[in-house]
Amino acid sequence: MTHPADNMAVGAGKAYDSEGNIVWPAEAVVKTKVKNVASVTPHDTNDLDNETIGVYVGTAGDLKVNMAGEGEGIIFADLAAGIWHPLCVTRIYDADTTADDILIAW
Repeated sequence: MTHPADNMAVGAGKAYDSEGNIVWPAEAVVKTKVKNVASVTPHDTNDLDNETIGVYVGTAGDLKVNMAGEGEGIIFADLAAGIWHPLCVTRIYDADTTADDILIAW
């Protein structure tokens, strides 16, 4: 299956679309330099101020996002806590997000 973007990874989890289909298995790894970090309060209608280059999850769980490229309402299931996930996202939803202590980098 072709990835929506070649530079995305989801740790040990899998990504699902809004219909519950697996989008791709977690396998890619990206290395980049972080210049800015902020904590995030997930919101169902507001986009983030900046497109991310990474998302940190302090408490493991699911993360529902809009990708910077293609993909709206994508759920990354069971993201591991304590690591940066190299995701380029524009929104982190409150609904369906069970992960907590979320930081974004851009």
